[in-house]
Order: sequence, then structure tokens, then C-alpha cells
Amino acid sequence: MPEDRFAWKSEEEGWEEEPLPGATAVARPRRRYFLILLLLVVVGTAGLLLYRQLQQQVTAVTTSTTDEVLAAHRLLFQAAQSGDADLFVSLLSTANPYWAETQQTMFDYDLVLNRAPLGLWLAPTSIMTDVQVTLSPDLTRAEVTDLVSYQIEPTPGVTQTVWLSRTAVYVHTNGRWLLSPLPAGQDFWGKWITMKGEYLSLVFAERDAALGQRLALELDDIVQRLCADTAVSCPSTFRFQLRLARDTPALLRLRESYAQLNVGSNRSHYLHLDLPAPTLLGRPVDEAGYVALRQAYANWVAAVMVFHMETDRLTVYGPLPAPLAAMGLQWPPPLGYMPQTATASASSLPAQDVLVLCSPTSDETELWRYDPQQETWTMEQPFTGTAVYILQAMPFFDETILLDVRVVVEGLAQYRSYRWRQG
Repeated sequence: MPEDRFAWKSEEEGWEEEPLPGATAVARPRRRYFLILLLLVVVGTAGLLLYRQLQQQVTAVTTSTTDEVLAAHRLLFQAAQSGDADLFVSLLSTANPYWAETQQTMFDYDLVLNRAPLGLWLAPTSIMTDVQVTLSPDLTRAEVTDLVSYQIEPTPGVTQTVWLSRTAVYVHTNGRWLLSPLPAGQDFWGKWITMKGEYLSLVFAERDAALGQRLALELDDIVQRLCADTAVSCPSTFRFQLRLARDTPALLRLRESYAQLNVGSNRSHYLHLDLPAPTLLGRPVDEAGYVALRQAYANWVAAVMVFHMETDRLTVYGPLPAPLAAMGLQWPPPLGYMPQTATASASSLPAQDVLVLCSPTSDETELWRYDPQQETWTMEQPFTGTAVYILQAMPFFDETILLDVRVVVEGLAQYRSYRWRQG
């Protein structure tokens, strides 16, 4: 039988084989995502720990630096308050020699912390509190603010306490924190602002704008009242410019009397005066402090007006004209004056005759005698329309004194000396 007689065919022949479904890869991607997530958690935790560690180090360095600045600031305050010149000088930056020399001169005149010529006294019991330090990003410069208590004397023998906020700048030099000048640019002070009133124009820095705007209105009102009350002869062309200076020498100028300052001429009807800005003096933190600061500026403005505008020129620190006293104004205290609160003893007058010159007004002088037996005062001699400047006892002449009298003859002022005795 031939081999190909039968041809066998299977039912599976001719069928197309269907592809087997592929295996699903689920386990491996899930495992990969889990590892990535775990890695992110580990890296994030490590980064957070590193950040916290760095922050702790930065905080520790900042705290240590702040403590160093505070120590230098408190030490400087103690040196100025106690009068330790060597210690004070050692805490000054010498990068600006002129500024450092000015600070030393201010120390000699007790003007570093004390504001005596403005009626703001740093008493031995004054304290410094609420000290705040702002460090620069590179930790080489620090701005420090504090609150310092000052005494004022609204009436003779009566003192009150006010608080002023001071600003100081320190630089890190050779491992030490030293006092340095306040910045001079607009970044710190801002622009100059001028406010013009009827008589007074106030020029102040933008940094002190909140105080300057109020001071401009109230100081101009005081000048208007002085002119209206005839305390000062104010012509229609009279103008007064007060600039609240922002340079450190403005503090040093307080050592001069209001009668010594070159503020203009009584012929020009224009006066100009520079006084320290509130930032240099200390900025008030409440209404009491503001009133004390306004009083300080007003006293200088009034004194300059009266002394430089009146033709007869009152005696420096002589009797206060009645209109000024009625307005609560005072002569600026002389350098070195400190308010006294002690009560005078009952035997304050000597047991002998006393002759005293009194000037009720600028063109009137009176000679008064004190009788110790009767304990009375008697006016011995009036001098009307003139002024007496010198009262001096004459040796070897009993009850005789020498008077230096200013008289006006044909419009010209002359000085004449007289001998005077009772009767």
C-alpha cells in the first residue's frame, strides 16, 4: 500500500494561533514608586534636620553678637553717665576722626547724654531700658534704640520725668563693637521737608516728619503770639527759619548761649537757627515727652527773637519779659545748670544791707535795698527809659556803689558810670 494513500488532516491544522495574554507588570512599578517616595522622605528629613541645625547655629551666633552689642552699649552709657573719659574714648570708632573728636568735645561739655541747654537733664538716677538691637545681614553693623529717662523743670524747683527714645549705631572693628556716626544719607534720614507758617519756617528730615509737622504748626503759633503780645517788635518782613539739623555738631552748638549764636541781624528782619533734630536728641514716646521737646525748641526760638530783635538787647539770662513768662516760656538754661529741688533755709539772706538791680521791663531798671533789721525790701532808685548793667561796691567808700548806666543821646547809645549812695 502506497504510503500517501491516506492523507491525515487534523482539525487544528489551518487554525491561527491566538497570542497568549501578556503577564501584567504590577508588582515591580509599585515597588519602584515606594523606593522613590522613601528616598524623598529620607532626603527631606535630612534637609530639615540640617536646616534646623543651621538655624540653631545662626540663632546662637546672632544671640551672641546681640549680647556683645548690648554690653558695649551699656558700657558706653555708664562711661558717659559716670564721667569716665578714658573708657568713653575707647568705645568710639576712629574711622571718622572729625566725628570722634566732636564726641570727645561733647563729653567734655557733658552733652553726650545730657541735654541741659534744652531743659532735659540726665540725672544721676536716670536709667536706660527697652534696648533693642537690629543687626545687619553680615553681622558687622548694629542699630540700637533705647529709652532713657530725663528730668525737666517746668517751674523752678519742681521736676518731672519724661522718656526719650535714642538711636545709636555700632560697627564691628578689630573684634570690638564701637560707637559710630549715624548714617548721613537718605536711606536713614529721608528727604528734607520745609513747612512755612506766617512767621516761622521749620526744616526737618523725613525721618522726623511726624514730629516736624506738628512742631511747625505749634512753634509758628508761639511766634505769632510773641509778635501779637508785643514781646518782640516784628515787622511785616520778619521771618524765622528753624532747621532741625541732623549732624552731630548740632548737639555741640548747644554749649553756646543763645546770645552768642550767629543767627542773623536785627536789621535784616531774618533769623535762622539750627537746633538738633529729635533723632539726635531722643524722640518722645508719649505726650509728656513731646511737650518737653516742644518747650525746649520754643524757649530757644523765643530767646533768640527777644535778644536779637530788640534794640536795647536784654541782659543775658536776665529777668524774663512778662509776655514770655505768661506763655510758659523760659530762658534756655545755661550750660552746667542742674535743677534744684532742695528747700532754701530760713536764713538765706545775709545779716547786712543788700542792694539788687531788678528789670521789670527791657527799658526799666530799679535799685532795691534789703533791710535785715526790718526784713523788708525798699525801692531806692528807679531808672526809667534806660538800663543799668553793672552794680559794684566801691572799697573805702561806705554805702557807695558804682553803676554802669546805658543812656541814649540823640539816638546813640552811650555808657556812663555813676557813684550812688543812699540819700
